[in-house]
Amino acid sequence: MFVHFCFSLDCPWICNCVGLRNHRFFVGFLFTVTLLCLYVFVGSLYLLTRDSVQKGDFVQAVTENPVCAALLIFTFCLLWCLCSLSGYHCFLIGNELTTNYHIQQQLERRQVMEPSRIGGQNLHQHLNTDSTQSDSDFMETESKSYTRWFTSFYTFFFSPIPPSLIDLQEMVPNDSYQKSDRRSFC
Repeated sequence: MFVHFCFSLDCPWICNCVGLRNHRFFVGFLFTVTLLCLYVFVGSLYLLTRDSVQKGDFVQAVTENPVCAALLIFTFCLLWCLCSLSGYHCFLIGNELTTNYHIQQQLERRQVMEPSRIGGQNLHQHLNTDSTQSDSDFMETESKSYTRWFTSFYTFFFSPIPPSLIDLQEMVPNDSYQKSDRRSFC
């Protein structure tokens, strides 16, 4: 149960799991990459428009600066994905959710809405469990005020990092620190 709330996602960009202790660094990395991509996009667009105004023809400016044109297209595609991902993480931070918990919440909500195969009843009514939220509870949690977002962002970025639960000293036995003879490695 502890891992459920602390583990957020597995990021292929940084080859690491993103969780409670490094989520703010991942979001900082994501925002920085988005700003860098935006900077390259605006710079490439500026160079192409400047050359097209000087030459009087946009096609000639593109043929003389194919790298700028390629960067413009490439960074536009990247910006589309990065802005979506940055916006999604802003939504998660503002609502104080993790990626896993948000996806699980959406799946539970979808299961409650869909009729089950047993008699056409809702799955929530058939199982009669209290593990899922009712629609009114869900709408209440979704309608947080925007003033809470600022508090959530401040808490997310400026709260102290929780201590690690892994004791690395305990994982390595003491006898492995003994010096060995150099000849044993040959």
